[in-house]
Amino acid sequence: MKLNLLAVVFLSSILFILSSFNNGFFYSKLNWDEVDYVNAAEQGIIINALDGNDPSFIQFTKFGIAKYLNDPESIKKIALSMGPEETQLFMLRHFHPPLPIYYWSLFIHKDTSTSDLLLRSSSLIFFIFFVVIFLLLGNKYSENTEPISRVQALLAISFFASPIFFLGHWSLNFHIFHALACVFFSYCLKNYLQKPNKHNEWLIAISLAGLFLTLETGIFVAFIGFLILCFIKGLKFLLKKTFISLLMKSFVIFIMLWPGALFSGGPLKSWLMYLYRIFANSGDEYATVNILSNYKNLLFLNPFLSIISAISILLILSNIRKSKQMNFIIPLILGFAYCIFLTPFALNFTYFIPALSLVIFGLYTGLRRPNA
Repeated sequence: MKLNLLAVVFLSSILFILSSFNNGFFYSKLNWDEVDYVNAAEQGIIINALDGNDPSFIQFTKFGIAKYLNDPESIKKIALSMGPEETQLFMLRHFHPPLPIYYWSLFIHKDTSTSDLLLRSSSLIFFIFFVVIFLLLGNKYSENTEPISRVQALLAISFFASPIFFLGHWSLNFHIFHALACVFFSYCLKNYLQKPNKHNEWLIAISLAGLFLTLETGIFVAFIGFLILCFIKGLKFLLKKTFISLLMKSFVIFIMLWPGALFSGGPLKSWLMYLYRIFANSGDEYATVNILSNYKNLLFLNPFLSIISAISILLILSNIRKSKQMNFIIPLILGFAYCIFLTPFALNFTYFIPALSLVIFGLYTGLRRPNA
């Protein structure tokens, strides 16, 4: 098993490195979004954890109401008390949580050119980390100690070497971090449903916090996870001490890693911003999203992955009666639900990476049946 897993990690990493050098990724300039993220990362982990001098949630709300009512005097007065937007971490992070910023801050250097190279190298490090964690969780998920099959290896490599996965790592973005958080959450959810002991309770609490610390859409993934919990354990489970304890543990972990959220109301501000952009702003930002084109490109620009995924589905369906467990459905449900939810707002490929990662994780574990 170890040899097969190492082979997948090695081959995927080599393909990523060769492709990255071929397109000049390691020496490419930072784009507009990346510059903002780096400016936030330069403030360091502690400042980002505390949200620096960001406006409080009350200030933010008053400013939003003034803009909605088109009140120039109030807008000017509140804006002066909030400080310039270009210095606010909330704006520099593009309304996102700080966990990926913590990671990038480790690669910041005083020399700009050295810093850029280190940040590009951070993408390679996270690529390898993602592949290793994905495979380890995938093999532990089905409790199978046998070597992975050829189809599993092909599915994993076709995903890790796919254009969408490469593109997700060829820029500093939050979606690739959220993708791994989603995979980890699906793994912890399955374990908790099977054995709701203290160990698994802590793990799912950590994974739940991870969803909210990597991307604001984590609230939707968590919501679907709670629906799965309710479906399997019943609505009464939401009122039990164990569930309340789980939420409290997750909240404590979240605040420990992002204490500034208590003052700035970061998550609430993010959700309000998106609600404003979608409804109050008539969804102008997402008016250009072509749903049919997005799905067409997703399939045809990743042909090998599409073919191997289709073969995997057929193999899973043909063996589904022989399988002793159906836990692989959990990441599939989370993945397809996330995909449907994000479809109207997917401005580029990277938006689909969390959903696709969950789907491929589900197929990978579905192919890997438990030991007899």
